[in-house]
Amino acid sequence: MTTKHFIKPNEITIRAARINVGLSPADVERETGIRPGWLERIELNCGDITYGTALKLVKLYGRRFDDIFWGRESDYHRLWRERTLTVNTATNGVAVG
Repeated sequence: MTTKHFIKPNEITIRAARINVGLSPADVERETGIRPGWLERIELNCGDITYGTALKLVKLYGRRFDDIFWGRESDYHRLWRERTLTVNTATNGVAVG
């Protein structure tokens, strides 16, 4: 797997997608059979999950595949900080777009 070096504007983590629809790990288990411990591992790094698991989650969360950052959650947050710093530096502290 290659390392991703950018975040698309509307892209979010798989954990954020779950939280945005108000589901707990127990809710996800009830709907998909994915146990909470496995869901936690997926949410920390969803870059290596099977297509079938990914499909279950995006359908349950009402998202498209392109809406999700398919990688390590820590990489998403690092890239988001870098993106924010670049925007703030380029606009003298004024956030744009």
